[in-house]
Amino acid sequence: MISIIRILVKIKIFKRLIPSLTKKIFELFNIKNIIIKKEGIFLSINLKNPIDRQIFFKDDYEEEQINYLKRLIKKYNIKRFIDIGAHIGIYSSLISNENIKVIAFEPYKKSFEQLKLNKQLNNFDNLTINNYALSDESKKITMWVSEKEKTGGMSIFDKNDEELKKYENKNLMKVEADSFIGDDVLKFEKEILAIKIDVERHEYKVLKGINKLLKKNDVVIQVEIFKKRQNDIIRYLKENNFINFHSINNDFYFKNF
Repeated sequence: MISIIRILVKIKIFKRLIPSLTKKIFELFNIKNIIIKKEGIFLSINLKNPIDRQIFFKDDYEEEQINYLKRLIKKYNIKRFIDIGAHIGIYSSLISNENIKVIAFEPYKKSFEQLKLNKQLNNFDNLTINNYALSDESKKITMWVSEKEKTGGMSIFDKNDEELKKYENKNLMKVEADSFIGDDVLKFEKEILAIKIDVERHEYKVLKGINKLLKKNDVVIQVEIFKKRQNDIIRYLKENNFINFHSINNDFYFKNF
């Protein structure tokens, strides 16, 4: 059935009709989550969420980035992957299928519960999940998003965040969460690590919070950086002996070895 739907959405006349109709049917029968199979793993997805819809209808979410990261993990024989900003665990789940230990961080409770379910569905004993954010401070934080279903865009509230200017404060969905200094949590030394950072404009503070981790290990980093912040992040990592060796769309790849 899913394969037929994916064929239909490629046809121009059905491109918008099929997703809209499917979403309405799920709402009518109060179906909140469905389970699909992708690359040999099970994923629980919510069709109200734009990222989940993309996976369901197109069987694709950052496919190029994930496959490239997998190749780097194999190339450098990396045995530990750290997923900072895991959301529902697309990266964590697909990479947990490899011979590697995975540590995932997702502060938003609803996304974390989906991540937890995806771990359980696949019996991933090598996947450790944490329901908090990593930053350069340990404290209570407020997270926000412009629309409650767009949980993939959930961001730590920062009054200097340029995105806030696009919305009225009263219309934002806000939730409370916890934040911890990365170096207080991740205390590995003399390892080869792969790290993915997708934290909606909080990249600099995450990197500051894992400064010791970056200095004490050989590290490959994939970090999503939008244009306004690219120069600052690249400069910071360069000052810490990282080189930028590749990019895919807004995802940049760095290593210090």
